[in-house]
Amino acid sequence: PEQKTITADSLKKYGKDVLSLSNTETLGTDDHFAALINEPGDIHMWVDMEKMYAGNNMTGQMLSMMKVSTFFEGNKYALTLNFDNGKITMKGKHYQGEEMTKLLKKYPPKPMDASLINRLPAENVMAAFVVNFQPEAINETLKTIGMDGMINLLLGKANLTLDDITKANKGQMLFAFTGVDRKNVVDTLSTETNKKPVTFTHTITLPKFIFANAINNKGAFDRLLDFLKENTGKLGSSSSNYTFRVKDDWFAAGDSANVAAFLSGNSNAVPFADRISGHPFGGYIDFQKIISHLTEKNTDSSRVAILTASKNMWQDMVMTGGDFADGAVTFSMEVNLVNKNTNSLKQLNSYMDQVATTYKKGFAFNKDMMDPMKDDIEK
Repeated sequence: PEQKTITADSLKKYGKDVLSLSNTETLGTDDHFAALINEPGDIHMWVDMEKMYAGNNMTGQMLSMMKVSTFFEGNKYALTLNFDNGKITMKGKHYQGEEMTKLLKKYPPKPMDASLINRLPAENVMAAFVVNFQPEAINETLKTIGMDGMINLLLGKANLTLDDITKANKGQMLFAFTGVDRKNVVDTLSTETNKKPVTFTHTITLPKFIFANAINNKGAFDRLLDFLKENTGKLGSSSSNYTFRVKDDWFAAGDSANVAAFLSGNSNAVPFADRISGHPFGGYIDFQKIISHLTEKNTDSSRVAILTASKNMWQDMVMTGGDFADGAVTFSMEVNLVNKNTNSLKQLNSYMDQVATTYKKGFAFNKDMMDPMKDDIEK
C-alpha cells in the first residue's frame, strides 16, 4: 500500500490531542507506571508487550494459534537507568499476566548459593552465568501453550520424553568462560589418486569453558547422557579437546582442566561470587580480561587504539534477577567503569567520540591505501 506522509498539521493535531487527554485516559492511571515514574532515576522506560503484540496482526494471530498469547496478557517492562560517578545502573521489573503469575507462585524461583560459584577458577573467569529454576515450571509452561506434544515427538527419536528431562535435572546451571587456548594441529589434504597426500600444520583456537548442571534423578539423567555420548562424534574434530563427566550429583562439560577443577569441589573464594549470588539468576563479565585478550598480538593500530580506550573505560558488569514479588520479576544490571570520580554519562560521551574519531582515521587511512590499488586493477 502507498505510504502517506505525516504533515505538520497532523503532528500539531496529534500533539494537541495528547495534551488534551484527561487524567483517566493517561498512563498515570496504571499503578505500575506510576510506581516507575516515582522511582529515582535519570531515564525511565516503559514497554507494554501485550499492546505491542496485539498491534501486530500477523504476530498476534500466530501467538493465539499457539496459545502463547495468554502469557503476554499484562506483560509489561518498567526500567530505570542511572548515570552515577564511575558506574551505570539499571533496575527493572517485568510484570506478569495471570497465567505466568500462577506458574511463578506454584514454582517460585530459588536463589543461587555462592558456594557453587566459588568452585570456579578464581583468577581466570572472563564471564560467568548462573541460574536456578524449577524444571517443573518449564514443563508446565510448554503444556499450557500446547508445545509439549511436538517436543515429545522430537525427543521420542532419542527415546526420551519431556518428563524424563524434568526428572533428570534440579534446575541449577552454571556456565563460565575462562580463556582461549591455541593449539597446533596437523591435517592431511587429500589429493588426486596416486599422488602423495599433503600434510600441513595450522593453529586452531579453542575456547576454555565449563558448563555444569545439577542432577536430580540419576536414572533419567543417564538416558540423557547416553544420547549425548552417541552424538558426541558428530560435533567435529574439535570435540576431542573437550570432555564431560559425572560426579556425585553434578554433570560437567568443557575443557579437561575446568571440568576436573569444578568436580573436585574445591572452594576458590571467587571475588565476584557474592555479587551475583542470592538470586535465581546471576551474571558477571570482566571487561578487563576480555579486552586484554583481544589486544594480544593485535597489530592493527586503529583496533589497538580502540581497545586501549576501552580498557581505560570499562571495568566489569554484574547482572542479577529472577526474584518474584508483587506480580513482577525483578532484575538489575551494574556496569562499573575504571574512572570512579567522573559521571558515567560524561565518560560515555567522551569514549564514543574517541572511538568514532579513531574509526574515521582508520577508515580514511585504509581508503588511501586502497585507492592506488584500485587504479592499478582498473588499468
